[in-house]
Amino acid sequence: MGRKDEATYDVFISYRRDGGSETAKHLRDVLTERGYRVFFDTDSMRSGNFNRKLFDVIEHCKDFIIILSPGALDRCVQEGDWVRLELSYALEHGKNVVPVLSGGFKFPETLPDDINDIRWQNGVAVNIEFFDAMIDKLVSFMHSKPVNRKRKIVIAVVAVCAVLLAGALCFFIFGNGGSGAGSSESSQQASSNVTTSRSSDGAGESNAKQQKTIEPYTLADSVEVYGVDSHRHEYDFSVDGVHILPEEMKYEMWEEYDDETTALLGVQCSLDNFGYGRGSEGKAQPYQIAQDNTVVVKDEDGYMLRVVTEMYHGTDGAYSCESTTSIPSGSKGRFCLIFFVSKDASEVTLSIDSHNGTVYETPIVL
Repeated sequence: MGRKDEATYDVFISYRRDGGSETAKHLRDVLTERGYRVFFDTDSMRSGNFNRKLFDVIEHCKDFIIILSPGALDRCVQEGDWVRLELSYALEHGKNVVPVLSGGFKFPETLPDDINDIRWQNGVAVNIEFFDAMIDKLVSFMHSKPVNRKRKIVIAVVAVCAVLLAGALCFFIFGNGGSGAGSSESSQQASSNVTTSRSSDGAGESNAKQQKTIEPYTLADSVEVYGVDSHRHEYDFSVDGVHILPEEMKYEMWEEYDDETTALLGVQCSLDNFGYGRGSEGKAQPYQIAQDNTVVVKDEDGYMLRVVTEMYHGTDGAYSCESTTSIPSGSKGRFCLIFFVSKDASEVTLSIDSHNGTVYETPIVL
């Protein structure tokens, strides 16, 4: 108990080897890439007492992910079954248990009392077609945070500074005959054309390839959005309002959340679709628009907040609960992106990526 190696993990993946090992390995790889410290017993086990080691790791992890493949819980009627022992220990010790359902898994009619609460835990279903969105949703349920976010941000900033310094030095030596004033001007101009962007896990990365600039954005201003690859003008987009939603909206959510510390942030949007066809031909998919980082909301620390619910039509600020999945080409639509945000948050930052060299950004006081 309390040894250093157990404390180095934040996420424990439990799975049934027959049917769940491939999904478990894939999740281990993806979450590790995103900066999470993941325990996976095929390569994380060390010598020593097998069950005590597992329990020690579970005790030090914040998140317990269990892969539920078909029949994964059938053997849990046996008191010594390892999946049952791991799950029971995690539930008993108040770990954040997140089930991942694969292959058409269905819960047995009855489960032992010590693991029956697994039925009520927020989880995700494996979706190969929309795998990135599935991972984003899984991460939104997790309590642990990537450990290398700040490290990536520092590396990105240092890399950009190194490039600018090298460019300025070359210009000083070769392009301006050693003129100090010319070198400074060149450096400032280069700096204004290079910005950093955040990846899906909130880490800062160099964005020098796209050379995007940040410009102020005013709510309700229309932004021309172009295709990421085609550079074709696909739709006009605007954000009409950003505000904390009424407490009553929590009853319409398809995901539970801690309403004592968390509020719902609504980003009410309008879209005039000329021909965006991400999900199906000629239809704009609002959820994909958000997931593709055309619309990003960050907290005060600069980390991206996750879209947590379906889109809802908004009419003059009033929300109906008619779910919308697409806006056909040639038509206009209104919808609301709903995020989880801390009740302590006093400000968020809204970003709209035009995919044409400019990111429109504005701070919003809540």
